[in-house]
Amino acid sequence: MRRMRGGALIIAILVVALVTASAVLLLRNQSLAAAQTETLLALGQGRQLLRGGLDWALSVLADDSRSNAIDHLQELWARPMPATASDGWEIEGRIADAQSRFNLNNLLRDGQPSQPDVEIFQRILQRIGAPPELANSLLDWLDEDAETRRPGGAEDSEYLSANPPYRAANRLLGEIGNLSRVRGFSPALVEKLRPFVTVLPERTTININTAPAEVLSVVVPGLSLGEAQALSNSRVDAPFNSLVEFRARLPRSELRAADSGLSIGTRYFIVTGQARRDGIRQGMAALVLRPGPFIRPSVVWRREL
Repeated sequence: MRRMRGGALIIAILVVALVTASAVLLLRNQSLAAAQTETLLALGQGRQLLRGGLDWALSVLADDSRSNAIDHLQELWARPMPATASDGWEIEGRIADAQSRFNLNNLLRDGQPSQPDVEIFQRILQRIGAPPELANSLLDWLDEDAETRRPGGAEDSEYLSANPPYRAANRLLGEIGNLSRVRGFSPALVEKLRPFVTVLPERTTININTAPAEVLSVVVPGLSLGEAQALSNSRVDAPFNSLVEFRARLPRSELRAADSGLSIGTRYFIVTGQARRDGIRQGMAALVLRPGPFIRPSVVWRREL
């Protein structure tokens, strides 16, 4: 009887221990589920706040287009949004001119190389210490045919020998990161190009009121970086009101700006935002198209960061 009572006691203790362990595990799982749910709810809230910030940016751009046809860096849209508190979140953002740099998709016009744009890109390549022949490699990547037509170009026959093999896109770039798949464009070279270039879904101009000095120096052949910086500094108090004025303010009479491809206004903008709360961070970037003064800007694409 003693043995039976002792065995029963041991079994009872084991059952209690098992039930206790199960209860602890259940509570732990419930706590994890509750924490995950709370995080998901917080992320959703942060996402909604960022979308609200994007709507605010669209309104700012719409108001600006109705007030004037010139876009420069002293306007309201160009000022970073100060950190703002909302529902325990800290939100900040900014609007940037997406046409302040050279659009790589400009290299083709109606399916054929655009020589003025090719020359601009070749000057950019030379500025960063890369061979200008790389422009031919990108042209072959962009054009619709599968034939290597230019010195230094590359098509399927070259890319299929890579490991792993792949084909040339034969279409416009979707983002700057696509460049790393083009023969000759290493990730390091792509990073060097970022201050000079952009990728937009259609042919665009370069806004001379927002282009950095590095871009101005390649847009105008023979313009030194120092001269371009002085020209850029002069825009702070006196933005360019026309291309005629821009050409008149070039530092030397022999300098010639391009006859096309430049503007004093912008249609494409990049809107970025950051939201932070209790160690949770969310980011968003969006490409915005502003077609005209009486058409509301629209979002071309939106990505979480």
